[in-house]
Amino acid sequence: MFKIFCRIYQFAFKYAAYCLPWRKPELLEGEGCVIKLPELILKKGIKSVLLVTDSVIMSLGLPDGLLASLKEAGIDTFVYDKTVPNPTLDNIEEAYTIYKENNCKVLSPSAAAHLWTVQKVLVSERQDHVQISGG
Repeated sequence: MFKIFCRIYQFAFKYAAYCLPWRKPELLEGEGCVIKLPELILKKGIKSVLLVTDSVIMSLGLPDGLLASLKEAGIDTFVYDKTVPNPTLDNIEEAYTIYKENNCKVLSPSAAAHLWTVQKVLVSERQDHVQISGG
């Protein structure tokens, strides 16, 4: 009897999901996507951004172009670069504090799993975000 209940439940939610208003994030990818990003951020009315990264990416200077283009567009940018593999609760709480104090949105310039872990926790608080990938 429980198995029948579970199947009916799954069936109902499978078709109910089609009626839900799912939001699809706008994905910027490919060469030059960083140049398009500040324009998109301003168009969405975002005034401040939290860049979630780690110290290695920062030391290599990979987000420098992104940071410069955000600054040039007049967008307040805050960097959290203390993320480590297998982030601790302290990592997430530090990033969350910066996020809340500055009313930020979240961006991640890397597909590293530990950066996405921190980002997912932060995005669960605010659902409007932009995701970037590529050059």
